[in-house]
Amino acid sequence: MNVLDFLQEYQAALISLAVAVIGAVKLTSWGRARAEVLDTLVTIIESLGLKEAKAVMAVQERRLSQGAQDALAHAVSKADPKKKPKPLGQRLLGEALRGIIPKR
Repeated sequence: MNVLDFLQEYQAALISLAVAVIGAVKLTSWGRARAEVLDTLVTIIESLGLKEAKAVMAVQERRLSQGAQDALAHAVSKADPKKKPKPLGQRLLGEALRGIIPKR
């Protein structure tokens, strides 16, 4: 089987794979942009020491999804010099296991 036969036979699968890869790249860049905005906002709030904003954020945090709460905790730990963010591996493992293992 040569390359042209392979491409013709699996054309639909290859197109689906390409669309999936493009979608994953787009969603990843969108997520990174949102995370960058969140980091910037938290840094501003932490640097200005806005207690009212922190109080409102603490109340709203309870209403967020678990993934959003983790992203917020990571952004706060990056902005606050007293806190240390979780290592990348631990964050990736937590994201991979989210929904499979219940969080206590």
